[in-house]
Amino acid sequence: MNQHRKSGLLYLVAGSILFAVLILFFQWLYAKGVQVTALGPAWGLPGAMAMIGVVKVFTGVPFSQTSGQWNSMPQWKQTLLGFFLMFLGVGVIGAVIATYVHFAN
Repeated sequence: MNQHRKSGLLYLVAGSILFAVLILFFQWLYAKGVQVTALGPAWGLPGAMAMIGVVKVFTGVPFSQTSGQWNSMPQWKQTLLGFFLMFLGVGVIGAVIATYVHFAN
């Protein structure tokens, strides 16, 4: 495993741990009766860290060089991979919404 993949794994683990800490903190606040409404910005940092980690683990290159690697691929591969990533993202968002709707009721 090269250095960039190890660094990506560290980012992914750190983002996941920070996400878990935030969940526990907001559950503790909720148990104390404190209503927190602006949750969006709080999830941004662990989410960004985890996404950077995933990109570094899968590509094996520094995050700053990802654009150059993408541009060096043939156009048809960019198109196929782009569609795959778009549909994967839509599927993940749909799964999160379905899970929320299932457990919210």
